[in-house]
Amino acid sequence: MKMLLVGSHYRPVWALKGSLFVGISLLMPLFLNYGYAQSRKEATATVEKVMNVPVFIYSDPTSEFEEVGNVTATWSLIASALDEKPSVADKVKELVRTAKNKKRKGKVPDFDALLVNPDDYSGTLIKFTDEKSLNADVKRVLGVPVYLFSYPNDDYEEVGEITATISLLMGNNKLSSQISELVAKAKRKEKKKKVGKFDAIIISPDDFTGILIKFK
Repeated sequence: MKMLLVGSHYRPVWALKGSLFVGISLLMPLFLNYGYAQSRKEATATVEKVMNVPVFIYSDPTSEFEEVGNVTATWSLIASALDEKPSVADKVKELVRTAKNKKRKGKVPDFDALLVNPDDYSGTLIKFTDEKSLNADVKRVLGVPVYLFSYPNDDYEEVGEITATISLLMGNNKLSSQISELVAKAKRKEKKKKVGKFDAIIISPDDFTGILIKFK
């Protein structure tokens, strides 16, 4: 048996290998967390405005704020007016319109931005207590940063495109379920090398097309 001198004692080589393995095992989470923290820095965005109102959906404001009201919209009226199933853009626009009408009638106080719940399209009206900002931390779906009504703050290149199926678009799924399915489809295509390796996805609120991007 091979022995190595460690300090004033000889120890078997296999024991040292075991210790090395344990040490690496203990350090791995630190490396993984470091990598995760690094990628989190890239998952920031500037949100878009709808009818001059900043909309945060699948993102959180970086500035401090307080909630000042809530709003909902009637999608059946929107669908009948459009004579078709409304898009994400249509729904959010109607939500903003409803919020502005309530403000005009004095039913809600003045607000700076709108937080949209992707499950039921309800909205939370917020007032910034810190400086007003369009900057946001982007939420992840299946580990992938999702940009919806927002665009990345960091430079990137497009490496692929993903489209939603008709059943996905026309179904009665929640937006959160639809986005999860779209991201899962993109990851399957990445695994099969049908698209390039990507870091995040930018989703169009009009036709639900996903642009796969790689940060530079």
